[in-house]
Amino acid sequence: MNWRTMVAILCAGLVFLAMLRGLRLVNYMPMLAAIGTFFAVWIALRPSKKESEAPPDSAVEELTQAGNRLMEFAKNCPPADVPLFQHLAKLIRVLRDHHRASPDHIERTRSFRRHALPRMIGAIEDYLDLARRAGSDQDDRLAEISRQLEGFVPVLEKIDKACIENDLIALEVNIEVLNEQLDRRR
Repeated sequence: MNWRTMVAILCAGLVFLAMLRGLRLVNYMPMLAAIGTFFAVWIALRPSKKESEAPPDSAVEELTQAGNRLMEFAKNCPPADVPLFQHLAKLIRVLRDHHRASPDHIERTRSFRRHALPRMIGAIEDYLDLARRAGSDQDDRLAEISRQLEGFVPVLEKIDKACIENDLIALEVNIEVLNEQLDRRR
C-alpha cells in the first residue's frame, strides 16, 4: 500500500467518525461520505502525468543507448558471447519499438529501465572487464558467469510478451467498443 492510499484511508476514516459520532448520522450517509472522501483524496494525491512518467523520448533514448552499448559489447567480447550480446541488443531494441508504438508501456517498464537495465549493463561491463584481465586459468569460472548472463534473455522476452499482450488487450477492447457502438446505430 502506498502513502497516497494510506492518506486517503485516514481521511475517509476521519470523515466517517465525524459523521457517525459528531453529527450522529446513521444508516448509509457516513459510509457514503467516507467512500466519497477516500476517492476524492486518492485522486487529488495522484501524481500528474509529468511526475509519474518519463517523457516518451527519454524512455526510447534509454533503451536505444542500452541497445547500442550491447552491440558495442558484442564487438569487444569473447567470441562465444557475441550471439548472446547481439540477442540482448535485439530484445532491447524490440522493447524500444514497443515504447515508440505505445507510450503506455513507459509506466509499465519504468522500474526495469531505472533499476534492472542499468544493473544489467553494469554487470556485463564488469564481466567483460574481468574477462579481459583474467588469465586462461579462469576460463571455467568466466564461462559459468557467461551462462548466468543468459538469464537476462528470458526476462527481456517476458517484458516483450507483456507489452504485446497489453497492446492486444487494448486493441480487442477498442474493437469491441466500436462494434457495440455500430450495433446501436443500426
